[in-house]
Amino acid sequence: MKKFIMFLMTALLILVMISCTSMKKTEENIVLKKEAETNNAGIDREEAGMNTTPIIESDEENKNYDVGAIGGSNICSIHNFGYHCYPKEIIAYIGEERFREWANNAHSIIDENGCWPDGNLFCCIELFDVPNEVIIEAYQNDFYNHDWDIEAILTKDSVAFENHARNTVESQYDKKMSTEMLLKYRLYDIMEKKTDEKTESYFKMITNNGTNYPVCKVTLYEMISNTSLTKADFEKALGNASSVNGEKYAYPHFDYDLDLLFGEADTLADMINVIEDNGYESKVKLADALLHKDKE
Repeated sequence: MKKFIMFLMTALLILVMISCTSMKKTEENIVLKKEAETNNAGIDREEAGMNTTPIIESDEENKNYDVGAIGGSNICSIHNFGYHCYPKEIIAYIGEERFREWANNAHSIIDENGCWPDGNLFCCIELFDVPNEVIIEAYQNDFYNHDWDIEAILTKDSVAFENHARNTVESQYDKKMSTEMLLKYRLYDIMEKKTDEKTESYFKMITNNGTNYPVCKVTLYEMISNTSLTKADFEKALGNASSVNGEKYAYPHFDYDLDLLFGEADTLADMINVIEDNGYESKVKLADALLHKDKE
């Protein structure tokens, strides 16, 4: 009986991990359900989980949101979001069959904390010698959701990786980043309703005719400069993205320099163009950070 239960638990875990990492942006009709998505739903932001276990379901408009690889407290109670979950880019490099075989074995041992000590992202990367370029690609493709110590992973510092995964408490910065991700979705919502040729053309191009809503590949500057979105539109989107039980701006969010974004776009473009590449950080993330008046 114990063996059967262990087999069942392992099979369930593998299913969760694979489903988390196989959400293709242009194929799956899924969405992270958060309070900002439906203000009248009466869902508490903490319960809905900005950086905890997300609720995933089809939304009424069948939009394909950029969700990436995710995990959560339903997998392990002592580690953060991404400790036991694996991005699709890394699984593709390993090969799904090899990955499944490893995951079955790695998650056959459970410690006293209910954790799989041999089944985590660092062990996976180390065992299969996943190159840094694949890791960086995975991180940049979904930096809003990957709460990694990216430097620890790239330098193969297992102690730092473990400490970060165990000690991470969702910070104000993490919450603001989650709101920024939702802000971009809300801007897409407003953009979709615009009827001018400039906005319609950009919206169709960047979303592949409304089938994919990228947030990690597009800067706020690009979204504004290529459309007719106004400062009022931005403020409306931010209010909705940061709402809690219908109260706008109640959830942590960045204080954006809207004068720079809407009044000095050429200056902002020049600032973006001179951003230095540190080898792993997303330029989109760094460009958006130029608008944060409340620097971390």
